[in-house]
Amino acid sequence: MFMQPTLRTGHALILMIHREKLIGGGQHFGVQLPNGLVAECVNPSGVRVVSLEEFQQGKDVHIAAERGPHEWPAIADRLTAALQERRPYHGTAWNCENFANWLIGERPVSKQVVAAAVLLGAIGVLALALD
Repeated sequence: MFMQPTLRTGHALILMIHREKLIGGGQHFGVQLPNGLVAECVNPSGVRVVSLEEFQQGKDVHIAAERGPHEWPAIADRLTAALQERRPYHGTAWNCENFANWLIGERPVSKQVVAAAVLLGAIGVLALALD
């Protein structure tokens, strides 16, 4: 069972978390908020806030990054903006990993998408070389 770590002061951390995707390979990312709910970006609807259990979908959850309570106001502002914008999910430009990184104040990048692009590029170069 996944438990929310807390700081010594008793204030909850904000956690970027991930679990295995339900279909296909890779990881599904979200951000666990101080109240225990999880903000995620899903296909096709985009950003939503769900319970930890709904995020888990019976899978193990792992921590990818932590943010302290002092960062909550900025994270809350970004989450409010994302919920109001209602930007739809996009497999490369606005996916769960892009969103989670952006929400915690990092560059909105998906290492999974970058890795896939590099792999496809390498396959393309290899195919050209073998021709």
